Amino acid sequence: MFSCNIGFYFFKKTQLILGFFLLIAPLSLLSYDANDSTEDIIQNLGSSYSWYGILDYKESHLEVLDKKQYLSSIDNFSPDEELRFTLDEYKKYLEGSSDFFCRHPSRAFFITHHIKSLPKFNYQNCKEYLRWVEDGDITSISFMYVTGYLQNPASFFGHTLLKFNRGNINQSLLDRSLNYGAETNNDAALPYVVKGLIGKYKAALQEESFFRLSAEYQEFQMRDIYEYKLSFTDYQKNIILSYTYEMQFRKYDYYFLSDNCAYRINRILGNALGEEVMPKTPWKAPIDLLIKIYDSGLVTDIIYHPSQTTKMISGIESLSSEDKILFYSTFNNKLSKYQNFEKLESTSVKLAAIEYLNYKKLKAYKKNDEVILEDIDRARKNILLSINPEKTFKKNEISMAAFPHEINRPTRVSYNSLHIERMKVAHSFKLRGANFELLDKDKTKITRSEFVFLSPKITYFDNELFIDELVLFKILSLNDRKIKIPNERNISWGIDISRKNLSKSCYPCSISSLTGTIGKSIYFNDNSTFYALLDGSMHQSKKNSGNISNKIQTGFLVDIKKTKINLGFEKNKFEKNDKFNENSVFLDIKFNINRDYDFSIMHVNSNKTSYSSIAINKYF
Repeated sequence: MFSCNIGFYFFKKTQLILGFFLLIAPLSLLSYDANDSTEDIIQNLGSSYSWYGILDYKESHLEVLDKKQYLSSIDNFSPDEELRFTLDEYKKYLEGSSDFFCRHPSRAFFITHHIKSLPKFNYQNCKEYLRWVEDGDITSISFMYVTGYLQNPASFFGHTLLKFNRGNINQSLLDRSLNYGAETNNDAALPYVVKGLIGKYKAALQEESFFRLSAEYQEFQMRDIYEYKLSFTDYQKNIILSYTYEMQFRKYDYYFLSDNCAYRINRILGNALGEEVMPKTPWKAPIDLLIKIYDSGLVTDIIYHPSQTTKMISGIESLSSEDKILFYSTFNNKLSKYQNFEKLESTSVKLAAIEYLNYKKLKAYKKNDEVILEDIDRARKNILLSINPEKTFKKNEISMAAFPHEINRPTRVSYNSLHIERMKVAHSFKLRGANFELLDKDKTKITRSEFVFLSPKITYFDNELFIDELVLFKILSLNDRKIKIPNERNISWGIDISRKNLSKSCYPCSISSLTGTIGKSIYFNDNSTFYALLDGSMHQSKKNSGNISNKIQTGFLVDIKKTKINLGFEKNKFEKNDKFNENSVFLDIKFNINRDYDFSIMHVNSNKTSYSSIAINKYF
C-alpha cells in the first residue's frame, strides 16, 4: 500500500502500471556505479554535516550504539553505506513493505530534499510521528534561553531548550518544549560536577509542556527566560521536528562542558541548517549558542518570560514613594502577624503585595514550611478579597532592560603586561571560556556577579615560562539589589578554588587555595555600588606563610558609559609570617570598546610592593 500522494493516480486505471514504473524509475537509476554521477551525489550527501548529525555520527564513531537505529552494521560503520541502505529502504517504503521511516522520518526528509527525483515523504500513516507534529499544526520553533542560576552548579552557565509553537499566543503555556538534560539521580553539587566532567551520566531529550518548565525555571528556580522565535524553511522545520522525534528514544553520554544542553540543541539546529551553529571551541556554553543564533539572522521576535523574582521587584519598583512606604511598613513584619489589610487602600500596593507573597510562598515551599505557607495563603486571600471587582486597573508590564545576546562575546583571550616594583616586566596570556566577571558589560544581570571556570594564565617572566594562575572555580554574587526585598538580608557571598599568587612581594609564588567570601553590598543607583567583603582562605604554606589567611576588602563599583571602575582597599593577614601582611589601595578600570575588544588597566599601591598592569582583551 502506498503512503504518499502521487500525481499518477489522476491517470486512468489502465495507466497504473505505467504510473508505477515512472514512480520507481528514479530509484532504479541509483545503481551506485562508480562512473555514474549519482555516486558523486551519494558521496557528497554521505559526508555532509546534516547526514552525520541525523545518524548521530561524530568524529568517526556512532554516539548511539543501538542496532535498531541503523540499517547497516554498526561495526566499522560507514555513513556512505548507511545512505545506500536508506535509499533502498525508501524504495520498500514506497512499495508499502517497510515502516522504517515512520520511526526514522528525518532520513526521509533529508534524502527527498536533496535528491529531487525521489517522491516526497508523506507521513500521514505514521501515527506516532503525526502525533509528535500535532497533525502539522506547529507553525514555528523557538529557541529558549534560561538565565544562570547560582545556587546549582548544573545551571551556572544558563540553560537552553526548544519550544514548538502552534501560533496561539494566548495558549503558549500549552506549547510543547524539548528539554535536554543529564540523568543525575539528584546527585549533590560536587558529585555532579565530577561525574559530569568525566562523562559518567547519560542524558536524554524530554518532551514537556511549556507551563511545566515555566513553573520549574521562572517560579521554583526564579530564573528569567528569553524566547527567540526562529524562521525556518519547511524543510528545515521538518528536519528539526523529525530528528527530535527520534532523539526521544536515544540516550547520550553527558559531559558538563562539551556535550550538554547547548551542544545538543546546536546539533539539532545544525542538522536543519547544514552546518555547525556554535563556535568550534572545546566547551559548549548556552550563551555562545544564543549569540551565534542571533547573529545568524534566524531570529524574528524576542519574547520575555520574567521570573517570579523579576515580577516582584518590578511590582515594588513601580510604586510611588508613598506607596513604597506603605508596602514596606506592612511587610517588614512576620507574615504570621497579618490579620487584615484594610490599610492597603492602593490597588497598586495590593498587586505588588500579591507578587511578593507569591515569591515568599515559593521560598517557603522549597523549605517545606507548612506553617508559613498557611500564613501566606491567608494573606493572599485577604488581599484578593479586598480588591474592588468593579474597579478597573492595569497590571504592571515588565519591559526588558537588555537582551542576553548584547553582552561581550563570552570567550576571551587576554594579553597582560605586569610591572612589579623593582622587578622585570611579566608578559601573560589568559584564557577565559564562556564566563563573566564584575567589570564585564552585561545589563541583563539583576545584581553584579561573576563566574569563572577553568581559566588558565600562562606567564613569561625572568626568562621562564610557567602557569601563573589557574582558576578552577570562582563565583561571587554581590546581591546589590536596586529594590530591597522585605525580610531578606541580601548577603554577598562567594567561593574561589584556584591556584594563584600568594603575594606580589614574592612573585612568582603560586599556591593552591580554597577561599570563602561573605559580606554586604549597598546599591546607590544604576551606575554605582558599594561593597564590603571578608575572605577566609585555606592554602598551601609558602615561605612560612602558614595555611590560613584572611582579607578584608571594601570598594566602589562605578559605571561611566562604556567604562567600568572598581576602586577599593584591601587588608591581608596571614596565620604565621607577618611579612606577607599587606594593606593596599587598588584601582581597576575596564574600557568596553565593543563586543569584540576592550582593554583594562590596574594599579595597586601597597605598603609592601606596588604594581601596575595593562590588559588587552579579545572576545570570540
